[in-house]
Amino acid sequence: MADVHRLLRASRLFQGLSDDLLLRLERDTQLRRFVGGEALWTAGDRAESFNIVATGLVQILQRLPSGDAALLGVFGPHECIGIAASLEASNYPADCQALTEEVQVLRIHAAPMLEITRTDVTVANALNSALLEHTKALRAKINIMSAGTVSERLLMLFDHLADRFGDEREDSSTVIPVVLSRTALAWLVGARVETVIRAMTRWQREGWIETNREGFIIYARPTTNLASPELD
Repeated sequence: MADVHRLLRASRLFQGLSDDLLLRLERDTQLRRFVGGEALWTAGDRAESFNIVATGLVQILQRLPSGDAALLGVFGPHECIGIAASLEASNYPADCQALTEEVQVLRIHAAPMLEITRTDVTVANALNSALLEHTKALRAKINIMSAGTVSERLLMLFDHLADRFGDEREDSSTVIPVVLSRTALAWLVGARVETVIRAMTRWQREGWIETNREGFIIYARPTTNLASPELD
């Protein structure tokens, strides 16, 4: 349970919670692991828990009548997902799927969580903040997809990931502890994998970005135009 306690404390939702309340929630929390492509839930499933991403990334997908899926948003470490359905004790309106190779999720039973919100204003305020963050993340997806060329969309995606999950180091570089394949990057910006590979290869050669087993490292951007049209 030590991992559960640490991950609950690290989540944005519970950073201001007292130790007593955290211990109450810990008793009703499970740490679940998923592999890339595995469903956390499917549209229509009953929302019976609050879900907090501990590691990795998940994607929210809306199934279309054609059988295709529209990507609504991406969520990562310390963020709460499916929060509106959990608050309403309703059904999930969209699918949720593991995007990275491994995802860990804290699942807190909804009933005791909702009981605490009725008696503790700190938790109620935290849930309101989580709802706002959720809305901002969904808007960010729209901004990325409307940014212009593929390389411009890819640049905006990295800026977005750095803002949400990045850790700035003393040398002014930013570590993004999220592992994404070139295929996943292409999916996130609506591009062909080959185009993403060309862009990433060029940017790595110019020293702007580095890929490793833990994710990405973003350095100061070079003076050349990173969003050059020839990449697209």
